[in-house]
Amino acid sequence: MFDAHLHIIDPRFPLVENDGYLPEPFTVDDYLARVAHLGVTGGTVVSGSFQAFDHGYLLDALDRLGPTFVGWHAELYIDSRDLAELHTTIAALPAVSVDHLGLSQDGLPSLLRLVESGIHVKATGFGRVDLPVADALRAVADVNPGALVFGTDLPSTRAPRPFRDSDITLVEDVFGDELADAVLRRNASELYRIETETAPGSSVSR
Repeated sequence: MFDAHLHIIDPRFPLVENDGYLPEPFTVDDYLARVAHLGVTGGTVVSGSFQAFDHGYLLDALDRLGPTFVGWHAELYIDSRDLAELHTTIAALPAVSVDHLGLSQDGLPSLLRLVESGIHVKATGFGRVDLPVADALRAVADVNPGALVFGTDLPSTRAPRPFRDSDITLVEDVFGDELADAVLRRNASELYRIETETAPGSSVSR
């Protein structure tokens, strides 16, 4: 699995309160322990608002996680209801993704129009969204099955319901083996141009 959306919260590096909120630490070691049984072979480290513009933590995390983990990428944490007025701008951006299935059912048509133009959609944060997850996954895949990339969203800061292993099972149940493998691994590997053959800290091919 390529984890296309994860956060590292390392207290050795600066953190900035967001509306009075500071997350609990979630270090590289914490992340690797949490996903050890999931066969993660690479991923995307996402900066949160509480990390402001200091990317020292990111460089450190990428160095520790290894070359199949990345962190330089434009993505939008936006309610899909706001996408329509930004369509032209977003569609012109290279390699952009929209987080958490766009969050809302009302904006799904706007999200699907962007999928037609080539953006990627992160199948992440299932405990954050206000839409039927399985239906949204199918709707995006019907437009472009290569657009969906899965991520754990760990440690799921401020999510009403954090990531569960059953979120992966949901993707497998919705799509079946071949398309689920694309959503869970191949699509993200192609987006980030990374070959993911081995899990971090392991010499076992997957």
